[in-house]
Amino acid sequence: MIGVQSAAKNIKKEQLTISSWFLLLSAAVLPFDSYLGEMGLSVLTLGLQMLFIASRFVECLSYPDDKKFFSLGIVGIYVIYSLLQIFRGFLRLGLTYNNELFISMMCYYIAFIFRPMTMRELRMMANISILQMLLFVVVCARHITLLNGEIYMGIVDIVDPNYLITNSVVMVGFYLFRIQSAGKNAVRALLIALLVVFAACVMLVGSRGGLFTFGVLVIVYVLTQMRKPWKTLLILIVVGGIAMGLFFAFAPEYITERFSISHMLQDGGSGRLTIWKNFLTYYGKQDLATWLFGVGRDVPPTIYLQEFGRTYYPHNLYVKTLMEGGIVGIALLLAVFWHIWKKAYKAKNGMLIAIICAFMFGSLFLDMDNMRVFWLILALCNMPVGKTQLQIWKRNVRIETVEQGGVK
Repeated sequence: MIGVQSAAKNIKKEQLTISSWFLLLSAAVLPFDSYLGEMGLSVLTLGLQMLFIASRFVECLSYPDDKKFFSLGIVGIYVIYSLLQIFRGFLRLGLTYNNELFISMMCYYIAFIFRPMTMRELRMMANISILQMLLFVVVCARHITLLNGEIYMGIVDIVDPNYLITNSVVMVGFYLFRIQSAGKNAVRALLIALLVVFAACVMLVGSRGGLFTFGVLVIVYVLTQMRKPWKTLLILIVVGGIAMGLFFAFAPEYITERFSISHMLQDGGSGRLTIWKNFLTYYGKQDLATWLFGVGRDVPPTIYLQEFGRTYYPHNLYVKTLMEGGIVGIALLLAVFWHIWKKAYKAKNGMLIAIICAFMFGSLFLDMDNMRVFWLILALCNMPVGKTQLQIWKRNVRIETVEQGGVK
């Protein structure tokens, strides 16, 4: 195991390639993709990702010894099965926007895992998260208006706040790691203060799924760093209760009513319960082939229009995957989640564990495989292991040397 001080010196000596810079820039703008572009597509984000893919490809051709070939694995099987589902969807609907996005991000994923991410790249991504948090707060503040003496977050009229917030799970995960690794107490206090401001923005935006996803991320991250997690969980429950009490006491009424139990039961999660019920009812009436293999990727909204008179996406990754890929598809998706969670746990990387858990929770309310962050998470969790490995566990941040026989 390398000492922290000597490891820091070694990290500074690591070279950033051209593809490294495009990788970092594409990850930096990813949380704001839906805000920067129309229909959730930012030319800036897409352009940086294409430049990353092209530069990584050139580098791999130029330096063939640096290639880290990888076995097919469960994620590879999931990719192949998804391509087959996209082909089935193409036969019925043509190439839809969501399927185009899916294919482009598969390419991004493959380029990403062609070689391990260096410790310097990971450290840079953690530092960039500070800028991302500041930018998020600025974007929200830019659209604040006073309506009848109450704060109104106008950004909800520009972009779906659910996707804006859940797209930020990787950013928040790296930011929590940056707080933990901050050397000086004053710096750490400033970073925590910015996190509190971010949480306030999330509350004022009124995204219930986004707020709960953010809460899961923070709770799981903190628990992975505690030697007595159950005791810490009780403390977090008390602190969370106090925070919610203050929220209901001081936040605008149009926001707080969205989080009341009566309102959530009345609107059924903004109609999600009805949508899920309708999709599952349709699925239950189909033949064995549909049960096993689904109807094809991105086809469910068309089915909903034909059956129920309106176009709706499932707003639930698991219902969506069951509809599109059947039992085989949902089994592969859950196997992928288990695979990357197991890898993160084996590496003792609490940051990645928290990101995975938050993403899986947020997927209960959104079609999150249609988001770029899905493939970024897969890449971060499933990339080959390099010469060094980051461990974030039980209040310790270590950089370990990895040998063929395991961690040294």
